[in-house]
Amino acid sequence: MRETAKQGAQVVLLLELFELPYFWCEQDAAHFQQAQPFENTATVAYFSSLAAELKVVLPVSFFERAGSVCYNRLLWLMPMGRCWADR
Repeated sequence: MRETAKQGAQVVLLLELFELPYFWCEQDAAHFQQAQPFENTATVAYFSSLAAELKVVLPVSFFERAGSVCYNRLLWLMPMGRCWADR
């Protein structure tokens, strides 16, 4: 990402659900244990600060738990250090 930003990239795309083995093709309820709440997660904090540092937009796919519901959420981590979710 750093090299790409140095070359002038304004948006850097990551793989969908890059933190986990890609499990969407399997129907196994055990995968839902991997979901995390949006607030105060290390992944969101890290990539938010990286987007600000590199002054790029990072669309990040995140496996979110909101109550009893899980989402394949897309977060738009902005260069000014803010996050916009697709809700």
